[in-house]
Amino acid sequence: MSDPEKGTAAARKNARATVPAKENARGTVPAKRAHAGTPKRQPRVDVPGSKPVHKERPPRKRTTGYRADVPFQRVSATKVRRIADNVRRKPYVEAMALLGVLPHKGARLLAKLIQSAAANALARNKNLDEGMLYVKELLIDVGPSMKRMWARGRGRADRLIKRSCHISVVVDEIGAKDVAQGVGNGSEG
Repeated sequence: MSDPEKGTAAARKNARATVPAKENARGTVPAKRAHAGTPKRQPRVDVPGSKPVHKERPPRKRTTGYRADVPFQRVSATKVRRIADNVRRKPYVEAMALLGVLPHKGARLLAKLIQSAAANALARNKNLDEGMLYVKELLIDVGPSMKRMWARGRGRADRLIKRSCHISVVVDEIGAKDVAQGVGNGSEG
């Protein structure tokens, strides 16, 4: 160590600058990481006159008729949809007869809900009777899922997903016209 600058940081920096970059197995020099010295991206702030960060969803158009809905039913939405497809746009009496003979849990749930919507209709409009009603809209939306552990052999565990759904139904008078044009959500046909 005869050179006094040999052990200083400046000397080490100069020595590193003269060493060529190492090649990898393919014979190329690896590129520097793109994010090595860049600052973190700041969240975008809404500027008046610019597009908003999140588009506001338009409010859901509610159809006319008599509604009943039940959230958080402990049955899979796909299982209930199979039955709902057979009942949608049918007269009330025919829908209840069909649901009464089906052995599924979803059929019992739909029957109770459609019966509740019909009771709402008959209570609000005394001129109606059951023969004048039909199932106008029947929506089955996916609800939250509960995740549970399912113990398996050899100490393993699988995931058990307990699904739920939200069911809503609208019954209306047969032959009644919608007040607003284009009302609906695309599930009518």
